[in-house]
Amino acid sequence: MTDDDHSPTDIGRAGGPHAIEWRAAFLGVIVIAITIVPAFLTGALGVQIGDDIGIDLTGIGGLYGVMFATSAVMSAPTGRFVQRRGWQSGIRISAGGTGLALAALAAYPTDWWTQWWPVALVFAAAGLTAAISQAGSNLALARAVPAGRYGLVFGLKHTAVPVAAMLG
Repeated sequence: MTDDDHSPTDIGRAGGPHAIEWRAAFLGVIVIAITIVPAFLTGALGVQIGDDIGIDLTGIGGLYGVMFATSAVMSAPTGRFVQRRGWQSGIRISAGGTGLALAALAAYPTDWWTQWWPVALVFAAAGLTAAISQAGSNLALARAVPAGRYGLVFGLKHTAVPVAAMLG
């Protein structure tokens, strides 16, 4: 049997050539959905809370831009960091950092939202955790899944963000 031969019975078989480490694969997918929550919650509630906090939809779009630009710029450095520290550390750091970003957004006094930079810093931090989660997730999946199953698991990983948006 070669790496390209797959049968449904090979999935999850302990020690088999095509065994998937489901714990690592699950964590690799779920962390992607978790780290995008600060942006999705802010966007989903933007219309309702916009008047209260003094930010319009354009401002929320700018915050999204800060988050995703930070994530893009930090992807290579965080990838090297995660390769040195391991995927488990990357997932722990990104989940903890996302929790801190959510707590900071919840704890901000209303008048802070009228100044763009404190909120932009939180979204930049959320972007950093998103970059770490991408690197950690990719490394977890690459190590937990046989190469012949990459299409399936990386496809599932890429559905995590739309599913999180739908559930958020």
